[in-house]
Amino acid sequence: MEADFNNVIEMFRAGEKAKVIRFVAHDEEAQLLVSAWSPDLIEYVPDGTAPPENLNDQWDWLWLQVAIDLDTLIERAGIIHFIPKFNIAKNTKMIYPDGTIHEQVEKFLKNQADAAIEDTSPKKKRAYKSR
Repeated sequence: MEADFNNVIEMFRAGEKAKVIRFVAHDEEAQLLVSAWSPDLIEYVPDGTAPPENLNDQWDWLWLQVAIDLDTLIERAGIIHFIPKFNIAKNTKMIYPDGTIHEQVEKFLKNQADAAIEDTSPKKKRAYKSR
């Protein structure tokens, strides 16, 4: 059954679309939630069923195969509108039920973090002060 789970996730991964970034690009709470998402929050608890044929049903089936440590996720994310943001992240496939993140969203968040680090580097601050 775990092989079915992994195969279905890989099928969704193969169909990733960059347009998903629009749901996170200008939404700090969504960025915090997705950044807090990780495999250590997930426990695989298969229900013994095979994946359905319908693609949409397969996505729902994947989520029924896992238990999520929501308390830890809520604490890590530290956001007010947790449930709506979680549902958006889940339904737009920004997050996967194995604790991983959509590849393009992950790259976007990494670039955001790199830019924030660059903006606060001592070299940048000195250059700004010298003007």
